[in-house]
Amino acid sequence: MQRKLTLSQLELLLAIAGCGSIGKAARQLHLTQSAASQSLASLEKVLGLPLFTRTAAGVSPTAFAQSILPDARNAIDAAQRIVKSAETAEQHQRRHPHRFSIAAIPSIAETLLPQWSKQLQRLFPGLEISLYQGTHLEVRDWVKQGITDSGITALAQHLADDLIHQPLQQQELLAVIRRDAPLMRQNKLTLSDAAQQTIIMAAGSEHIMLPLFQEANLAEPQTIITQDVPTALNMVRQGLGITILARETFPQADYRDLRLRSLEPALFRTLQLIAQKNNPHPAIYEALATIIMAKSNQS
Repeated sequence: MQRKLTLSQLELLLAIAGCGSIGKAARQLHLTQSAASQSLASLEKVLGLPLFTRTAAGVSPTAFAQSILPDARNAIDAAQRIVKSAETAEQHQRRHPHRFSIAAIPSIAETLLPQWSKQLQRLFPGLEISLYQGTHLEVRDWVKQGITDSGITALAQHLADDLIHQPLQQQELLAVIRRDAPLMRQNKLTLSDAAQQTIIMAAGSEHIMLPLFQEANLAEPQTIITQDVPTALNMVRQGLGITILARETFPQADYRDLRLRSLEPALFRTLQLIAQKNNPHPAIYEALATIIMAKSNQS
C-alpha cells in the first residue's frame, strides 16, 4: 500500500498536538473546523492508525502520534529550508542574472545593438546576452510572450498594457530617392509630396510610416512591402518608388545611384525599449536604457 502524506497534513498534526484541540488548530492554520477534521481523518486513513483520543480537555495524541511528531517537525523544517533557499537563489539571480535576451528591429540589431550589448556586459560581468532580430510587431510579441527579456522597437502604439516602454532616442526619417528621379528637382520635399509616390517599405516599417500620413490627414499612399531594406533600396534604384528610413541606423547600406533627402517639416521615429511590467531583471533593463540614451546624447 502506497502511503502519501502532504505537508499540510503534517502541519495540522503538529498544530493539534500543540493546541490539544482541533478547533484551536484549525483557527491557527486559518481552516474551518470541518476542513481540519476532514484532513485529520484523511491522514489517519492513510496511516491506518488513530492519531488522537478525545479527553475532557480536548484531544490527546496517541503513543504512535507522539512517536512521529519529531519526524513531522523535521519534514516541515526541511520544506521551509527549501523554500528559503529558493527565495535566496531567486534574489541572487535578480542581482546577478546569468542570461539576458534583447530583441531588436533589423536596423538596430545589425548596427547598434552589438556595441550596446558589449557595454552592458562590462557592467554585468559574466552575463550571457542573446540578441534576436525581427520586425516591430515580432519584437513586441516576443517580449509580451516572454521569449525575450527586452526589445527595441519604434512602435509607439499597439503596445499592450502589460508592457513598459522607455523612450530612448529620436532618429530623423529621410526619403531615399533615385538620383535622376523628377522628385529630386524640387527644392524641398514634404510628406504630401511623398504621399504622391509609391512608398517601398521593409516589412514591419509600415506600422511606423503609415500613421505619419494619417496624422498629417493625407491619403494613405500606394505601398510595396519588401522583405528587408536592401531589397527596398534596389527597388528604388529600379525606379519603382521611394523609401523612407533612418539614415544613421544604416551605415552599411548601399546608396549607389540613390540620394537622401530630408522631409519638411522633419519627421522622426522614437526608439522604445520595452519589457514586461514584471520584468525580472529591472537593473539590466535600466542599464541598457542608460547606455542607449548616453550614446544618443553624444551623437
